[in-house]
Amino acid sequence: MGKLYRAEVRGEVKVFGVIRRRDDLPSMTLPLAMLMTGAVILFGSIGGRLASSDFVGTAASMPFLALAACMYALIILLWRRALSFLVTPLAFGAMLWSGTSLFAAVTISLSLLFTSYVFAVSLIARQPKFQRLGSLSLSIAICMILSAIAWAGFHAPSFDAFVSLCMDALSAVLARAYTMAPSDSYVREAARSVLVLAPALLSVVSVALAWFTEILAKSMFRLLGCTDLFIGITHRITLPLPYAVIYASVFALTLMTSPEQSPMTYTLLNSLMIAMMLPCSSVGMSVILRKIRARMYYASQKRALTTMLMIMAFAAMGAANTLLFLSVAGAYFVIADFLRKRKKQREKENRRDSRF
Repeated sequence: MGKLYRAEVRGEVKVFGVIRRRDDLPSMTLPLAMLMTGAVILFGSIGGRLASSDFVGTAASMPFLALAACMYALIILLWRRALSFLVTPLAFGAMLWSGTSLFAAVTISLSLLFTSYVFAVSLIARQPKFQRLGSLSLSIAICMILSAIAWAGFHAPSFDAFVSLCMDALSAVLARAYTMAPSDSYVREAARSVLVLAPALLSVVSVALAWFTEILAKSMFRLLGCTDLFIGITHRITLPLPYAVIYASVFALTLMTSPEQSPMTYTLLNSLMIAMMLPCSSVGMSVILRKIRARMYYASQKRALTTMLMIMAFAAMGAANTLLFLSVAGAYFVIADFLRKRKKQREKENRRDSRF
């Protein structure tokens, strides 16, 4: 990739400024751009073929589409030429050739273009991690919502018919997932519960895909030797204080609300709590692991040991309970860090005033 220069990006980057030539940033070579274009086409075709099958195939296609979006964003970010947008029609043609349906090929190719460009803009602007993941997850959610609306327009004449189609598809998936043969009423009730939590689950999926794409991008930057040019590596808590306070308040209100007496209020609070859980859980997990590693003075393979401890916690408590515990811990760490910094600032001001 040639000689690397340290980028000093100040202010906001314009929406179309990412494709401009930059002497202070590394430029991707043509062979590497062609290689990564092939990777986008390959992963996009696999994801499109899976998404053309059924609901389970659509869920299985998400990791492959995240891989394609990450590679596409790196092409836009590091090549910075208008020719990088040719990846979209190439991927579209490859999807059709591989047997992907026309609807899936159109929605996936446009979604890859939109999300990859948003991610590339946030990277070149060196946005903080929370803002970077927030913009990427929002773009993913927008693409998923628009795709669902487009699919409903082709397959359902009304909103009730669309809900009925979703109920039938979820019921079929849940009926196959249960180990014991459940009654139809139980399966329909479970499917109805999933549909009620659909907005919250959409937020969780969007954040999870954004987080997975972020990990892939960091790995690629580490491989290319330009991590510090686009991502600020820090151990500071970057989750905003208002977010943590709102989550803590929603969590407390959810615990104090009875689902029998106020089912609508409880559903709204529970949906909001689920939608906001993952960022707080990420902070809680990172801080707890860092504290554990700091106390392992003479232990070797600290990362492997702490990862094993976290896996054991997920296995013992369950994924839902572990994420809930980590989210509460993350909100606590954010609020405590703010109060600690404010206390230090006050002590510093008091010492300075006492000198005069």
